[in-house]
This record gives sequence, C-alpha cells and structure tokens, in this order.
Amino acid sequence: MKATAFLRFLIFILITVPTIYLGVSYAKGEDGIQNVKNLVHDFPSEEIYQKIISVTSSTQIVQNPDSTFQVNKKQDCVAEVERMTKEIQNLKMKVKELEAKR
Repeated sequence: MKATAFLRFLIFILITVPTIYLGVSYAKGEDGIQNVKNLVHDFPSEEIYQKIISVTSSTQIVQNPDSTFQVNKKQDCVAEVERMTKEIQNLKMKVKELEAKR
C-alpha cells in the first residue's frame, strides 16, 4: 500500500501519543483510561456551556449596527483617516519644499 509521508506521520502520531499518555499516567499511578473517559463524559461541562452562551450573546450585541460600540468605532476610524490625510498633505508639502531647494 502506498502512503504519503504525511499520512504515515499522522498514523504514527495517532498511535504514539495515546500510548505515551497512558504510559505516563500509569507511571504517575493514575488510571489514564478513566481520565479519558471522564474528560469525554464531562465535555462540555455546564461551566463551559455558560461561557459559550455569554460570549455568543455579547457577540450579537457587538454585531448590531445600531450599537454605540459600532458608532464609536466608526467615528474613531473617520478621525484616524482625517488625521492621516492631513499628515500626508504635510509630507507632500515637505517633499515639494525639499525638491525646490535642489
């Protein structure tokens, strides 16, 4: 069977990483298989679920185009563009002055 080097690498990782984890868990006196079962059983925990809900609801507020956050951000962007435009004009004037001195 032909396999690319990347596929062989993935198969190697899929076999060695769990084996190493179980070996280290055993050396530490823990039950590695039970740790994995507990992790899978508890996912997603209620705490993680509540964080996801709070982040999702706050994201919806930010995405609302009428929110003050969006308005303030737009005003900041407009002010920054105006400042940069003035700076560009000043630099162009300085370039003209330097060219005139030649």
